[in-house]
Amino acid sequence: MPHTHDLIGSSDAARLRLYRDVARLALGPAVALGLARFAYALLLPPMRADLGLGYAAAGWLNTANAFGYFLGALLTARLVARRGAAWSFRTGMWTSGALLVATGLTRDVGLLTLLRLAAGISGALVFIGGGVLAATLASRPGVHRGLALGLYYGGAGIGIVASGALLPPLLAFGAADGWQSAWVWLGVLAWLCAALARSAAAPANDVPLRPGAHPSAWPRAAYWPALLGYGLFGVGYIAYMTFVIAWLQHLEAGTATIAVFWCVLGLATIASSWVWAEVLERLRGGKALALLMAVLALASILPLIARGWPGLFASALLFGGSFLSVVSTTTALVRRTLPPAAWSAGIGAFTSVFALGQCIGPMATGWLADRLGGLDVAFAGPAAVLALGVAIALAQREVDFTSAAPAVAGRR
Repeated sequence: MPHTHDLIGSSDAARLRLYRDVARLALGPAVALGLARFAYALLLPPMRADLGLGYAAAGWLNTANAFGYFLGALLTARLVARRGAAWSFRTGMWTSGALLVATGLTRDVGLLTLLRLAAGISGALVFIGGGVLAATLASRPGVHRGLALGLYYGGAGIGIVASGALLPPLLAFGAADGWQSAWVWLGVLAWLCAALARSAAAPANDVPLRPGAHPSAWPRAAYWPALLGYGLFGVGYIAYMTFVIAWLQHLEAGTATIAVFWCVLGLATIASSWVWAEVLERLRGGKALALLMAVLALASILPLIARGWPGLFASALLFGGSFLSVVSTTTALVRRTLPPAAWSAGIGAFTSVFALGQCIGPMATGWLADRLGGLDVAFAGPAAVLALGVAIALAQREVDFTSAAPAVAGRR
């Protein structure tokens, strides 16, 4: 009997170590998304005022970041195949910190654009490399796959909460160009996250490399509804995340209100890994993707149909509690239906269409806001795009290419 208890204890300890490693890897999305991308929403208003930018120009800076992310997604699958996911993750983390610091050292819009683009590339290295590592850990015996993947992607909430707690007070009591020192502090935070996550990005947690394997050899045609739906998700969610703080300032929200709103959204993002764990584990095909996009469509339109602070904070809870779980659904689909050697290619392809959608969202929304004279479009537009994505995602069938002779399953 003692021997059995020892075995159980050993198994529990090993499982806890796996979850601990996933939690450390979650600092990757905290940097790549929470700090390098989403924190820009907090910095957009002071940058607009100080640099004299319109909504379209301000949206362009986030579009540049998304385009860099798209380029990085195209490169990362091949880099992971050659150098490993752990190398991709670690390199992207340290580079992201350096680029964030550099963003705070210039006021030139052209250079800011290049730095935002480069940060998008490094963010893709982090996000895809970490996603492959998390998918590998989620496949280990005794690990709840939906919880592990949700925990990884929910890590972006850590970056959202950190930026929400740090930036509004820093901007409120700083000079007009305080946004520059804010970027530097974000870079320092990114380096701290890189140091804390380093031990989890170890070769032991990596997918074994297959010399000569072609990273793009996977049956992408069988995944077109999920890919298209996921691209529309990229368009819809980034428009909301880019302009929601500008909307709050339009409503004359104070520093405390903005900080609380952003932290609520971030905390809901962290909690989403538990809220949606069973959904990721049980739903097949495109059902999980469609369900979460439907929740996001509702969250996007709430500020317009329920005017006032209750509607806004309900929107923050629903949006924060759902949007990164959408990312988890595609990783779960890849992990479940493709062999491990194809995971980096599959995750890279989904990240590419996601990034392509993000390239469209901020610029298009800013352009419309400039011409229509308001930011209502930042909520109505994403809701419509996300609703379309729901209909398309439901067409995704459950497939199975894990065996030597791939076959399409008939389940939906």
